[in-house]
Amino acid sequence: MPVAITFKMDDRSVRIALQELPGQARFATVLALTRVAKKAQAASQDEMRRVFDRPTPYTMRSLAVRPATKTDLEAEVLFRDFAGKGTPARKYMFPGVYGGARHLKRFERALAARDILPSGMMAMPGEGAKLDAYGNMSRGQIVKILSYLKASSDPTQNRGANASRGTRRKDRYFVGGVGRAKHFHPGIYMGGKKVTPVLSFGNEAGYRPIFAFHDIVRRTVEASFDECFAEALRHALATARP
Repeated sequence: MPVAITFKMDDRSVRIALQELPGQARFATVLALTRVAKKAQAASQDEMRRVFDRPTPYTMRSLAVRPATKTDLEAEVLFRDFAGKGTPARKYMFPGVYGGARHLKRFERALAARDILPSGMMAMPGEGAKLDAYGNMSRGQIVKILSYLKASSDPTQNRGANASRGTRRKDRYFVGGVGRAKHFHPGIYMGGKKVTPVLSFGNEAGYRPIFAFHDIVRRTVEASFDECFAEALRHALATARP
């Protein structure tokens, strides 16, 4: 199921303009389609701020625009595929658009690969979790947990329980719900004078769709194209070479 919208205009005003003023009208159509796509992108970002709790800058940059060209009178509003070391936007935005189960985050997949996170469960921040301004768990703390439990995908980061003497007590973690820690709720705990839950394991959550991406794009196109095309055509005629 795609998480992108491609649109092209084939209404009467465009066809007439393309017949009577082929060069200028094609340029105007390209300009109008691209401008409308950017309007739809901005409207979608406004909705993301409204429906999501403190969306991160990474999330706000997840939507991209593929502009129209003179040889391809189509524009597209889409979620980015490339994410570097992160999760591609189309993956983690999918549940918000269509509903369904949340995809495991990268660190959850690392824990699952080491059989630390049980199948069918997800990890939720606990009392000892350090959260950033957007309510997400600190990347630094995640790295420490994966390193201590030898679950990092980078073997050079896995220090384990036999770490250097400089390892502080508060950085020591253990898995609850298994072995000698069976009496703890499944999750990851930070040891020390006080045992504190850092991650709690629970059943995978189901999400209802809350981000009406497709409807917002369609409404923006319907409300904006005629005005954008007329404005773009005026600009094309005014700047046309004699």
